Amino acid sequence: MANKKTYRIVAFMLSLLMFCTSVGFTIDMHFCQGKLAAVSVFGEASCCKTACTSTKKACCQLPKTKHTDDNCCDNTSIDVQLDTNIPKAEATSYSQIQLQFVASFITAYFSLPITNTSIVQYQNYKPPLLIRDVLVLIQTFLC
Repeated sequence: MANKKTYRIVAFMLSLLMFCTSVGFTIDMHFCQGKLAAVSVFGEASCCKTACTSTKKACCQLPKTKHTDDNCCDNTSIDVQLDTNIPKAEATSYSQIQLQFVASFITAYFSLPITNTSIVQYQNYKPPLLIRDVLVLIQTFLC
C-alpha cells in the first residue's frame, strides 16, 4: 500500500517538474529594509505595510521606483522560462561497417537461447540403492 502511495507521489512530483520547466514561472520577492519579507509564485508578493509605517517610510505605497535607501522596500522578480533557442541536432551518417556491426549485434543478441534458470535438474533424482551398508560393516558410527 505504501509502495503505491510513494509511486503516486513521485509521479506527481515529476509531472509537476515537467510542467514547470516546459511552461515557466515567475517568482516575486518583496524585500523590506534589505530583508526578505514575502515570496509569491503565482502573483505579486504582498507588501509589508506595518514594517514600513513603523519606520515612517511608506515605500510600498509609493509608485514602483528603484530606491537607493536601505530602509525602503523593493520588489524583485525572477522569470524562469524555457530556452527555445536550442540548435537542432544535425543528421548523423553511419558508415557501412557501423551498420553491419549493429545489425550483427542485434541478430546475435536475439538469437540466444532463452533458458529458464529456475528449473532444478536434479529435483527428481533418486540415488542408487545400497547393496551393503559399509558403515555398519566397519562399525563406524560418527556423531
